[in-house]
Amino acid sequence: MKPKLNTFIAINKTILISSLFQNVLQKAKIALHEQVSSMSITTFTKSDFLNQRVPNTVNTIIKHTIK
Repeated sequence: MKPKLNTFIAINKTILISSLFQNVLQKAKIALHEQVSSMSITTFTKSDFLNQRVPNTVNTIIKHTIK
């Protein structure tokens, strides 16, 4: 019994979609890497942790990364 044409079309669509998805992931990875490498390195002191400045900085980084 021969496979139907629809089977081949479905397989080709799946391959196409997965390669597009891989491409999107690769671009996102590059963008994230560029953004992280352009960030300045910040050192935190004990008072920063006590004054809750550190969680705010982390939240800011996350918000900018998601945009």
